[in-house]
Amino acid sequence: MTLDKNSKLFIPLAAVLLVILLVNVYLVMSLGSSVESKKVEAEVAAIPAKVQLTVLSTSCSSCFDIDSVVAQIEATGVNVTEKRTIDGTSQDGSAQVEKYGITRLPALVIGGEIDKSSSLNTVLSQVGVKKDDVVVVAALNPPFVDPKTGTVRGEVTLQHITKDDCQECYDLTVLVDQLRESLKVKDFHTVSESSTEGKALIEKYKITAVPTVVFDSEAAVYPIITEVWNFVGTVEKDGSYVMRNVNPPFYNLTSGTVEGIVGLTIVEDKTCTGCFDAGKTNKAILGQMGVVFGEETRVDVSSNAGKVLVDRYKITKVPTVILNGDVDVYQSLTQSWSSVGSVEKDGVYILRRVEVFEEPYRDLSKGEIVKPAQTQGSAVPQESS
Repeated sequence: MTLDKNSKLFIPLAAVLLVILLVNVYLVMSLGSSVESKKVEAEVAAIPAKVQLTVLSTSCSSCFDIDSVVAQIEATGVNVTEKRTIDGTSQDGSAQVEKYGITRLPALVIGGEIDKSSSLNTVLSQVGVKKDDVVVVAALNPPFVDPKTGTVRGEVTLQHITKDDCQECYDLTVLVDQLRESLKVKDFHTVSESSTEGKALIEKYKITAVPTVVFDSEAAVYPIITEVWNFVGTVEKDGSYVMRNVNPPFYNLTSGTVEGIVGLTIVEDKTCTGCFDAGKTNKAILGQMGVVFGEETRVDVSSNAGKVLVDRYKITKVPTVILNGDVDVYQSLTQSWSSVGSVEKDGVYILRRVEVFEEPYRDLSKGEIVKPAQTQGSAVPQESS
């Protein structure tokens, strides 16, 4: 049989259409399968994660409250299918401690669908460590029980050593109160450096300045202490923590004197009525750095005392300040002073860059009043009175 021209074209066209039809059917079926699969996945995901909680408890009433972590986990909406509490020092508890390398009790072991819930994962990533197919949360903060020894760690003894008759000495009471809130202080004592107990501590730890504080070795489990103590003091052979870098003013037990009182001399020019008050400005700034002032003196550049200071220290800008006394004990001040002033051979500190305050001042070398807007340009001369 002979096929006409149109018939010959129809056969391959039909084949192409059939292929397209089959592809479309496949795509529709695949899409339907994908939609159905995602629907099933969504339904499964909507089912709360099933978890099992095992609390390894202790008899320590002052230790970290592990129930607070349990409450966090339950608040994520998981389905707690099993929750049991066992003594962390019992045979069963010890087996868990050994298996998961737990070093602090109380602790919590979370098993089950721990990877299913994103909200659960967020909580566990912050407080726990994944080990095998569970997450372990050990006591997050001291005090806690050391499972190897059964002893409570983190109950601190804190001793505050003072100088009774030192009215100028730095008051550590605020710091001590903060420490008592941040640490679990089991025993606290305030003792005078002249008392029997105070003398014993001073002799034992070779303390040279008071007021100060001494912690026993239990402070070692508190990161807020250990992470900064290299800058604060020393750790003794018996594990005690002794504060050595005492805030001034303090009583030097070796010299028998109070150190940390700074003398302030304000050198000003009474003819510059628009100039700033160097005493008021600098006392506010230095006070924030902890500087305690003793004697304060104001001298005018036209007075004999003022002329002597201007000549001796080659002062060219006023008003300014001169610091003397125990300036060196204020590390924050001494470390930053080079950016604004000089330290003279006799140990006094002279403020040189008075322009940093962006207030009017007198340039003695030019006999001019310099105003802030003019610091980048020319100064306006002013007649001396």
